[in-house]
Amino acid sequence: MQMSSPWIPDIPSHLEHLPDRIASSLKDKHIFMTGASGFIGKVLLEKILRTCENVKIYILLRPKKNKNSRERLEEIFQSPLYEALKKEQSESAIFEKVIPINGDVAVPDLGISAEDRQMLSETIHIVYHIAATVRFDDYMQTYVFLNTRGTRDMLNLSKQMIHLQLFVYVSTAYCHPKEKVLEEKTYPPPVSPHNVIEKAELLSKNELELLKQELLQDFPNGYAYTKCLCEGVVTEYMEAGMPCMILRPSIIIPIWKDPLPGWTDNINGPTGLLIGAGKGIIRTMYCDYSTCADFLPVDVLVNGVLLSTWNFLSNPGNTMRVINLTANKDFQITWYDIIENGKDIARNKVPLNNVLWYPGGAMTNSKLWFFISSFFFHTIPSYILDTLISLGGYEPVLKRVHNRIKKGFDIFEYYTKNSWSFKNENLHALRNMMNEKEAIRYEIAMFRDLDEAKAYFEMCIHGARQYLLGEPPETLPGAKRHVRIMYYVHVITQVLLLGFFLWVLSKFFL
Repeated sequence: MQMSSPWIPDIPSHLEHLPDRIASSLKDKHIFMTGASGFIGKVLLEKILRTCENVKIYILLRPKKNKNSRERLEEIFQSPLYEALKKEQSESAIFEKVIPINGDVAVPDLGISAEDRQMLSETIHIVYHIAATVRFDDYMQTYVFLNTRGTRDMLNLSKQMIHLQLFVYVSTAYCHPKEKVLEEKTYPPPVSPHNVIEKAELLSKNELELLKQELLQDFPNGYAYTKCLCEGVVTEYMEAGMPCMILRPSIIIPIWKDPLPGWTDNINGPTGLLIGAGKGIIRTMYCDYSTCADFLPVDVLVNGVLLSTWNFLSNPGNTMRVINLTANKDFQITWYDIIENGKDIARNKVPLNNVLWYPGGAMTNSKLWFFISSFFFHTIPSYILDTLISLGGYEPVLKRVHNRIKKGFDIFEYYTKNSWSFKNENLHALRNMMNEKEAIRYEIAMFRDLDEAKAYFEMCIHGARQYLLGEPPETLPGAKRHVRIMYYVHVITQVLLLGFFLWVLSKFFL
């Protein structure tokens, strides 16, 4: 099973006569998008370009690594994600539809020139604000500037757009952690977002960092906190009459089907855990493995975004202003099932190249046992291997890797030791509005059963090998041979350790 080729949903001939109202709703529209170089933005950009006619998409890009916005745009389209699009449309036609705008969400007023602001104000119909820092270990000032102030400045700019029909803010289902049952409605922020922005502007990065815990209070991290503040700002503009929507996805994971199964461009969330475990680096985890994970493939999220846009534009007086794009009870799987299936895939079906140890280990909900296991399975091996690497004349890396893993565990722990229910009746309502053709092209249903989910996880490992680790499909036979060798090394090591332990006991008691 190698998911390395583009896949586009096939519309049966007897359904071709049906309209695609979702694509039609964006026809002739001018769209402004932030976050187009990020995971969600890339997939949304591809889907709009491939399915919608005569659109113009202006994307905010900051110059980076000695590349201007045009060069960065060309770099984005080099991704294999766009292979299906390039088979249908010429590169010149694509570049005519996508216009880069120099700017930066993290700087005051977005860093957009007066000329570009004027042009956007006169032409844009729809705004998709997706840009955010999704790291969980950033400075508090970075969170506030990029997430909260950036959203406020985007709203201020959008308010000046004379043809604006809709402002879509992509939030997260985890930005109201106190709400164990999250309704599809707005919630008041814990403090004034504007006061927090003002404080971040007055204080230095280090000064604000000293106040981090005072600001966060019960929030697990700066990402969730500032996204909550963002919703507060969007709600202000919404209540003032601006056409706004808040979309709340849960954990976003690689593409399920359309257009490139298994594709991802980051190791955030479960993908990073599967890679770490598959490489034999992660051997133990602390979590309540009986809790369920709520996640959403990014292509399902993008379909939900487009459906929400169509519904808002085509239904005057629409009351769907907040939509939870979540699995909820449509499909539930425990963290235990995810990890156990991941181990089976990494051992027997899609092993990674050059694994450091045989994929295995176990989760525990005992903090004490986790610390003990982590010391013996993570800390000690990292020091030993780094020493061997240093003796070989190379730079040691394992300790640094495990420090990053520890930070990831600290974040992971909060989300696996707690559980939430995300109401998604609005998502169900959108699903029921589609005709048969649209239901195929914009699928938002989740997995039918565990077997389908297992097949998806296997596909995700294929995607991680190919798109993140640079391990092409032809290396799979060699990886399978190597993991078999590591299995015997693992067994022999266990036997030797058991023998040593019994020998020590014999010295004490015999």
